[in-house]
Amino acid sequence: MKTMDAILTKMKGAGKEKEIVTGKGAYSAAGWNDYVNALFNDTKYKVTVYNKDGTTVTVCPSELIREDLKKTNRNAGHPGPTEQAKFDSCNIVTNGTAKVIGHAIKGYVETGRKFDFPASPEMNESIYLSKVPAGSKTTAVKHPQTREDLGTSTTTNQEYIRMKAKSPVPASKKTNVRRDTSGNVIKK
Repeated sequence: MKTMDAILTKMKGAGKEKEIVTGKGAYSAAGWNDYVNALFNDTKYKVTVYNKDGTTVTVCPSELIREDLKKTNRNAGHPGPTEQAKFDSCNIVTNGTAKVIGHAIKGYVETGRKFDFPASPEMNESIYLSKVPAGSKTTAVKHPQTREDLGTSTTTNQEYIRMKAKSPVPASKKTNVRRDTSGNVIKK
C-alpha cells in the first residue's frame, strides 16, 4: 500500500506535499487511482476540515471510510466483532470507487445544484452547470508577419452546457475597511 505522502511527493514533487500546487497538469487515470487508494488506506493521513463558523476539525479519511464499511457489514448481517475487526487493517480496494467519484459529482451538478468542495483558508470553491446560448463571433484575420487584412473568420456555436467554477476570495484573505466622507475609519 502506498502512503498519501508518497503519492503527493510523486504528484506534486518533493517538498511540496503540504502545498496547494496550481497549474493545468494533465489528468492521469493511474495517478487518480493511486491517489484514491492511498486516501482510503493510509490510516496516518489526516485532513483539516474548515467549518463555516471558522472552527476546524482534523479527520482521517481512511477511518471514516472504514467506519462506513463496518456499518455496511453490520447491515449485511455480519455484526460480529471478528468481522468488524477485519476492516481496521485490511487494504480497501478502490478501483470502482475511483471511477465512480467523478460520475457522482457530475450527476449531482446535473440536478441543477452547486457542488461545494471542502473549504480551506486558501480557497473556497464550488462548481455548477450553466447554459451557454447559441451565437456567432466574427474576427478579423491578419497575415502573421505583415499584419495585412486577409478577411474575416466567423465561428458559430450551438447552445451547450458548460461547467463553471465559483471561487470567491476566502474570508481570511480579505479585509474590508469602511471610511466616512472625510476619510476616517468607521469599521474594520
